[in-house]
Amino acid sequence: MGAPEPRLWSAYRELTEKAVFTHLTHAFRPGQPHFPGFGDERRETPFDLDRSDGFTVYRYTLAGQWGTDVDPPARFVTGTRTLDRIPVEEMVLPLVVLDIAARVERDPDSTPALDDAASWEQRNGPVPSGSFVALRTGWSRRRPDPAAMANRDEAGPAAWEPARPPALVRPTARRRRTRPRRSRSGA
Repeated sequence: MGAPEPRLWSAYRELTEKAVFTHLTHAFRPGQPHFPGFGDERRETPFDLDRSDGFTVYRYTLAGQWGTDVDPPARFVTGTRTLDRIPVEEMVLPLVVLDIAARVERDPDSTPALDDAASWEQRNGPVPSGSFVALRTGWSRRRPDPAAMANRDEAGPAAWEPARPPALVRPTARRRRTRPRRSRSGA
């Protein structure tokens, strides 16, 4: 008889057997829709097997908050943590998804409201302390059309998705906030 299965493997299997996986990425490419304040993506190939360089290396130039991304607290609140200051122990979190896609389909200028968070809590109970709160808007269906992504109104200005909707602040404001912890390495 072989060695017993490591606990991590059985925990992984238990967690993933009935899990639903949702692919949230889009392929990056020059010309993709993006906030006009960012330049277009640039790609270079400083080394290429096709040029007999012996190996291939790509260099990409693009903004860090391009497309679907996870925002560290420091993106919106001065003096809070950047991603490199969030320990790995805090990167597996309970997920809360506020889904406003149906409303955005009817009104592309919709933003999350406090009622969305209250409705989620009515269906699921209180938002767990330390949760990752995600917002589903359905804007991914607008890709890769730059005009649809810009969401221009009759007056012409682009109406981008809100960067910091107030509905996302309420659930976490009532909860104990996480504080920076020292990692095992002491960093």
